[in-house]
Amino acid sequence: MPGIAMGAKYSHFTLDERCRLRGMMEMGLGPGEIARRLGRHRGTIHREIARNRCALGYRPDSADRMAWVRKLRGPKIQRSTRLRDYVGDRLAMGWSPEEIAGRMELDEMNDPVSAESIYRYVYSPAGRRAGLPRYLAQRKAKRGRRRRNGRREPSIPNRVSIDQRPVEAEGRIAFGHERVQDAIGLRAFFCDPHSPWQRGGIENANGRLRRDLPRKASLSGYSDKDIDAIICNLNATPRKCLGFKTPIEAFASQLGVALEM
Repeated sequence: MPGIAMGAKYSHFTLDERCRLRGMMEMGLGPGEIARRLGRHRGTIHREIARNRCALGYRPDSADRMAWVRKLRGPKIQRSTRLRDYVGDRLAMGWSPEEIAGRMELDEMNDPVSAESIYRYVYSPAGRRAGLPRYLAQRKAKRGRRRRNGRREPSIPNRVSIDQRPVEAEGRIAFGHERVQDAIGLRAFFCDPHSPWQRGGIENANGRLRRDLPRKASLSGYSDKDIDAIICNLNATPRKCLGFKTPIEAFASQLGVALEM
């Protein structure tokens, strides 16, 4: 049975299903067989048993009550003012849910949450009332991918495929820039058509820049101070490729410089 995609909708367990689950557990059936008979994913079965069992084991009546109490209490982020402020502040700074969650682990917070939990909170009624979806990079009203119709052929002659770029560029293991080709030129490596994920770092940076510098904006309307502020914000945002360190922190560690917090 296929797994549940991130952000997909699913139905909650009913008391009748919990009674059937308990009965099959007493019959000695494994999670896989129970999942098949209930028409559920086996991970859902594991999660149901782990979250709603009591001191006496898994009991349908107590499991049903525990699930309802959890539902009435709301998501973890919504229940915690500290978490709610932490997530909201960083979303407003342009951080993605994945970057927020990764930074929580890096900072060893006592009550971290996953990126999926942050996404669910953002798109929850409470998150929508707070206007959180507008802080996401795509600013979409609903989650999901958009399909692009049509196909464009490469317009740049003599393109060098991104597959040919040096290993140190792919793994980000070399500090600083590579040697400039032909003394004054900079060698460029192009991704395949309609494959922007092959240059995820560039696409991510472009997307971030577009938040403060819209596509049709004129640079004449920005002062040097404005540009410096945009650059500072970019360099102070965690990056997954850097282990959720900020570019400033990664740069400082390479130079052996301690940053003042």
